[in-house]
Amino acid sequence: MSSRRILTKFGVIDAIQNGKAEKAAILWVPGFLGTMNGVKAEALQKWNHDEFKQTLWRFNYSGIGKSTGHLKRSKSTFKNWLSDAGAVLEQAAAESGGPVDVIGSSMGGLISLHLATRNPELVRSLYLCAPAVHFLKDRIALVRQSPGDDIPIPPDYLHGSGLVSASFFFIWKFFRRAFTFVL
Repeated sequence: MSSRRILTKFGVIDAIQNGKAEKAAILWVPGFLGTMNGVKAEALQKWNHDEFKQTLWRFNYSGIGKSTGHLKRSKSTFKNWLSDAGAVLEQAAAESGGPVDVIGSSMGGLISLHLATRNPELVRSLYLCAPAVHFLKDRIALVRQSPGDDIPIPPDYLHGSGLVSASFFFIWKFFRRAFTFVL
């Protein structure tokens, strides 16, 4: 396992690269507030080790884990996280010498769709687990009604991030950006 720090337009993100294989690399794209060490990422790591035997790339978005960025200060947006995933995709493709198999869950599925649309030459295949193409659409009213700056993050969206709330500005900006990117 190799710990990596990858420079993006918005800072430096924390990534892990497992294994060296002659097959295409796999890129795990986590969901909203997901981490490279979440349950799904760890399960994929085991499955890859036992079955696929490909190089597996996992990362934390800006503002998550040791990745730079200020989630609580409202500096991270969908655009940042799309850029983060794109930087890891480019690194994985460059190091593996070809297109990458991309696996995305929830919001990571939505981001994966954008990666494939913008970089078709870098994506060999897509596996999307419940892609959130209408990510948080039903929660906009809740965000608008929340008093103060901190918006509680629903427990089903925590994904091991350790955060229990995010700033109103971050959530509102994130919603607006995510919806403008929907294919």
